Amino acid sequence: MKIEEICLTAVKLGYMLQGLKNRQVKAWYAHVEQLPVQETCETILIVSRQLMTACAHGYDINPVGTIQRKV
Repeated sequence: MKIEEICLTAVKLGYMLQGLKNRQVKAWYAHVEQLPVQETCETILIVSRQLMTACAHGYDINPVGTIQRKV
């Protein structure tokens, strides 16, 4: 999904105001245009390796921000 679709769905469901959606989408595209492609790809690969390493050591990782020890 594109950022517009995600935010539009949130607006339709009443989770986000239209003005906030407009600001979020505008800010997103301003940020994305400044990202260098090579560094972005390298960062994704590094994070993927870290997630796999953590999983191999018994941790269940949610890339959004939580770490839970597998029991």
